Amino acid sequence: MEYVGYEENFWQGKVTNEVNVKRAKYWLMKASEVETERSAEILITLAKAEYNLEDYGKAFDTIVKAEKYIHQLESNLALLSKYYLTRGDIALINGDNSNAVDSYNQSIRCADNQEDRVKLFSKTLSALHNLSISTEDLVASNFEYQNLFANLQPYNKFNGFGGIVRNGRRIKIGYVSPNFKQSADFPFTYGVVACHDKDYFEVTAYSLASEDDAFTKAIVPMVEHFERVSDLSTKKLAQKIHDDQIDILIDLAGHSAGTGLPVFAYRPAPIQISGIGAPSTSGLNTINYFITDKQIDPPEMHDKFFKETFIYMPCQFCYASNSEAPQPVPPPSIESGHITFAAFHEYNRIGDDMLTVWKEILNRLPNSKLILRAKEFSSDSLIDSAYSRLKGLGFNMDFVSFLPLGMDTLTDYQKVDIALDTFPRSDAMATFDAMFMGVPVVSYYDERRDSRFSMSILQNIGLGGFAVTNGNEYVERAVGLANDQDALKMLRNELRQRIQRTNAVQPRHYTKILEQCYEQIIRQFQ
Repeated sequence: MEYVGYEENFWQGKVTNEVNVKRAKYWLMKASEVETERSAEILITLAKAEYNLEDYGKAFDTIVKAEKYIHQLESNLALLSKYYLTRGDIALINGDNSNAVDSYNQSIRCADNQEDRVKLFSKTLSALHNLSISTEDLVASNFEYQNLFANLQPYNKFNGFGGIVRNGRRIKIGYVSPNFKQSADFPFTYGVVACHDKDYFEVTAYSLASEDDAFTKAIVPMVEHFERVSDLSTKKLAQKIHDDQIDILIDLAGHSAGTGLPVFAYRPAPIQISGIGAPSTSGLNTINYFITDKQIDPPEMHDKFFKETFIYMPCQFCYASNSEAPQPVPPPSIESGHITFAAFHEYNRIGDDMLTVWKEILNRLPNSKLILRAKEFSSDSLIDSAYSRLKGLGFNMDFVSFLPLGMDTLTDYQKVDIALDTFPRSDAMATFDAMFMGVPVVSYYDERRDSRFSMSILQNIGLGGFAVTNGNEYVERAVGLANDQDALKMLRNELRQRIQRTNAVQPRHYTKILEQCYEQIIRQFQ
């Protein structure tokens, strides 16, 4: 256990010194060979070490072995909570969302402090979105989030707020995010934060990231104040935001990893907003508004599923494109003679129902290929597991390949003819990235709002016909597009320009409209 102690963030899944974790794994494996009164603790810690080293298959086997010794933890709720948390994380990374949700719920029941319960609840809510459940069932869990803060007293006095009108001072905007760094959501985050009119808005970014990187350095000069607050407790951060006299505080992460939503429960700012980066309601009574659009949330369709009032934008998302991105190249099928489909998503977004639809597409197009790309495929054991899973579903594995997440997602799209969106949780960022590289996206959606993200983007750039309402239409649209080389060539040449010409998703235009919404809200609160 000594080497585990050296790793400050071991239980958060972060590796500072891989050598320490490998040493810990070695001695834990030796210790696990002998049954003792600490066998449960040894196996749980070993499973976490294997998880941290991205050996997800072995981590799964080890956590299953630990179940035999769970009786040893009856009087140690803290370790029992760690067991369920570790089991949940391993299940999630392996794509077993149901088991992950069940494990996280068990961990919540065992957790002995408020901070852990809050973090676990957000993990549960995030994993729920990968399940094929109704909006009603999904939102019922979100609405329970507020109960975690029942004994918390929010701020109700805000010094200086009236000065916006009386003294004509600028509106103070605060953005809270763990993703002011390299992350999948960075193009969303940067696009909004970097484009404000500084003559009228004073912008502060509250970064929950534990360290800076090159992406952080790109954001810092674009805001007036960049506050690194990862070391502050939730209560102290709320106090700081209140002392900074922020007028409008915006959450950029929803219930994703590292979220700052607990800060919003204190209501440190008079006006609080979520939506950008959030698949559903925050569940908090203290958040006033939620940013969306009328394609995702048509008036009266989803209102009852939200604590917040909608702010309607032309599109929920904007996209800050990479100025150093490679240029689109001709469809690879021109030279290869076969269509290459791709799904560049987190592995846990891909359910068996979705895979069955993709298999039908491949069956309809002999020699067509499918590339699955995910950060989880850095693990050989997980690739083996995914291979067995797809083979069991009837895929011809000669036509399926797995790619780990590299540094350059956009370049990988040069190998792709058509991108396939996921259901029921649509992947907005993957849709933007694919189309920016000239790769058309096929999507399908229903009444669940998180299934409608790519549909909204496609509607906004004039390709709404690529978003359909059931699996059969999805297959037909993908097959029809694959058989139309002229369309693929045209889209390869036009898609990037379509995104760049569409004001609804362009950061400067998007932020200008958002600023007008902020000003209108301020007037309503005076």
